[in-house]
This record gives sequence, C-alpha cells and structure tokens, in this order.
Amino acid sequence: GMIVGDTENAMMCGFLVCQSRFHTSYELSALQETACNFIRQMVKHNQIGVMNQTMCIFETCAALTGSRSKKNSLEIKTIRELTVIANQTKNFFLLHHIYLSRMFVHFYFREYIQLLEIAEAHKVIKVKRIMNFLRVYFVGISSLSLARDTRQEKWRKIGDEAVETFTSLVNFSRHNFEKNLFLLQAELHYLNGNLRAAQVAYEDSIEFARTHKFKNDEAFAHELYGIFLIENKMFERGMVHLNTSLSRYRDWGADVKAKSLISFMEHLFTAKTTWNVKY
Repeated sequence: GMIVGDTENAMMCGFLVCQSRFHTSYELSALQETACNFIRQMVKHNQIGVMNQTMCIFETCAALTGSRSKKNSLEIKTIRELTVIANQTKNFFLLHHIYLSRMFVHFYFREYIQLLEIAEAHKVIKVKRIMNFLRVYFVGISSLSLARDTRQEKWRKIGDEAVETFTSLVNFSRHNFEKNLFLLQAELHYLNGNLRAAQVAYEDSIEFARTHKFKNDEAFAHELYGIFLIENKMFERGMVHLNTSLSRYRDWGADVKAKSLISFMEHLFTAKTTWNVKY
C-alpha cells in the first residue's frame, strides 16, 4: 500500500496486523514494539482514527505486561483518554474495540463482575462485528462462574446461550472456536455437578490450545482447571496446573497477570493450612 501511495489502506493493514497478533498469542512485549512502529507511521501520515485503534491494542498489552516503556517518545493515549475521544467523536468502531479490550483484561484477571458490568452497560448493537464472538465467550465464562457462586438462574441462562453459540461456530471453524467451546462446556459441566465430564472438557481445552500454540488460551484453561481441582479436594494436582498456567502466562509476556496468579497461589497455600481436608 505504501509503495503505490495508498497510505490509508496501508495503515489499516498495520492495525489489522496488530489485532491478529494480539488474538493469536503473539508475545506481548514484541507486539507492543510492533504497535509503536505502526503508530509512528500513522502519526507521520495523519491517520488518526486507525492510530487510536492501534493505541488501544498497545494499552491492552500494557495492562498485562505492566510495561509502557516501548512507547519511547510517543504520546500513547490511555484507555480512558481514548474512551473520551470515541464518545466525543461518536466513533462507535473505536468504542467497540475499547470495550472489548477492557473486557479482555478483566477476563484474564478473572474479574467477572466488572466484565459483566461493562457488557451490561454497552450491549451489542445491531451492527455485526467479527470480534463479537469474544464478547460472547467472555460473558459466557463469567456468567457460568457467577452461576456457580450465586446459584442465580439468570447467569446459567447466559452461560447456556454462550455454549449454544459456540457449538454453532465450531461448525464453521474448529481451529478458531473449539478450544473456547471446550472451556465453556467444562464450566457448564462443573455448574451441573458433572465433575468427570468437566475434567474431560478442561483437558480437551488445554490440549487443543497447546497443540495449536494459543499460549494465552492454554494458560487460562490450566488456571481454571487448577481451580476446579483444588475446589474438589485435589490440591496437589490443582497446583501443578496453576504452575503450568503461570509458565504459559510468562511465555506470553503477561508479567502482571503472572504476579497476580502467584499471589493467588500463595493465598491458597496459606488457606490450606487451615482446611480440615486430606488432599
């Protein structure tokens, strides 16, 4: 695009490169560097709209890596600043990416209530977006977890609908959607008390993500499986999966998430000393 003078299309392709790498387990700090390189070109050629979308990806990476050092002399806007711009300019495409990015971060930190509050405040509009499947997945996992904690039927219903949606999506692309379906099914089986079926589904999700090199999905599946095992009195096995999850998060470059998981594991060790349960 740049060679023939199609700057606008070239810069949009740059954003799409960043977006595709973000959702296919590209190492996060390397992705931040790539995003910065494209942002410099976008600034140079006054491609402000796509620049803001690319900054959104950079900031989402920063929330997981804890690093904004790659920006150097660039003035990278925060998610809050980008949200103000999107609202003032009525840029609904940018808003769509901002809300997905915020949900993405809450999802990986298992901040399910905050995630669902965003989903409720910003419902899907009639315009179809390719990345809406991520919203369904995030909301589905969050709802099934809350259904297990609260026993409220409304969360179960949302989780059931997410499983149905991904069952349909798998017919179009196993590679893109089956790992997500397995994890949704695992959480649904756990909610229903079908522990053996849940174990199989957790393991299928892990294996699919591992085989296809989705480090972030594998890390998250190990994390949820580890929690499942610990909650069902299999502490040692659970900690093995949490440690594997920690390793995968580090491979992905999600250092802030890794530190959060370490704190969670330390809490589990402390709590275990007060449990009157034989593991």
